Amino acid sequence: MKPRGPAETTDVTQHPELASEIQSLINGLTQARHDIKQGKLLDLTPMHPRLTALCATIDGLPGGEAADYKKKLVGVMDELDLLTKTVKQGLKDLEGQIGEASRRGQAHLAYSKPKG
Repeated sequence: MKPRGPAETTDVTQHPELASEIQSLINGLTQARHDIKQGKLLDLTPMHPRLTALCATIDGLPGGEAADYKKKLVGVMDELDLLTKTVKQGLKDLEGQIGEASRRGQAHLAYSKPKG
């Protein structure tokens, strides 16, 4: 691979608003994971248009610049993967709690004295 010349050198600081938006999305997803673990409900729909606009902007950059920002987007994908795992684990835990409550209810009915 040939080294880049001065005109080909890219730097993600050329568009600090893009780097800032990427970090903001990562921070929001990290907070969402924390909130889910705390049992809070959340709405991630506002992130969708932000991510769509960010990707469109990055796609419009010259090749070298776009590649650098696309690498930074991997952090967003990593956070989305972690969020998915957190949600799946939460659902699994909830299924276990519901099953346990159902078993206790059935046992209570089976061993309780009939009224009458």
